[in-house]
Amino acid sequence: MVKNGGVLRPRVRSISMNGWIGPNAPAWNDGFITFKKLGQIVKPGPSQLLVYLDEREDSIDDGYYAVNMIKGAGAQLVNFPGGFHNGAGGLSFADGHAEVHKWLDPRTVPPFQKGKKREFTNMSNNRDLTWLQDHGTSSSKD
Repeated sequence: MVKNGGVLRPRVRSISMNGWIGPNAPAWNDGFITFKKLGQIVKPGPSQLLVYLDEREDSIDDGYYAVNMIKGAGAQLVNFPGGFHNGAGGLSFADGHAEVHKWLDPRTVPPFQKGKKREFTNMSNNRDLTWLQDHGTSSSKD
């Protein structure tokens, strides 16, 4: 269940779309591509560009999955991926294939805490965040 507008309602989804895809996608960081057309999907290529993924129930807040592209000390998970498959999450890519990806850093899939909203968490040196960044978008300067 989730509280929406002061009313308790059942959750209806656990899938979100990569926030760097679509004509209405907000750019999280300057200097990165927001893919608005299929022809723009070159780097990463269609077999590497993440489109949909499982998102944790305590992270879902809208329809897109935000991937913050800041690396190093400012690195953070804005949204948390689902680990519904023994610490792994279901993903689909722009070429149409799907896979289950195992998350490697325990900070990526922390234990569920009822009533806690997970977002904007410092994740420096997190291999999973680096993987999401590599599959989320690319620099517009390349």
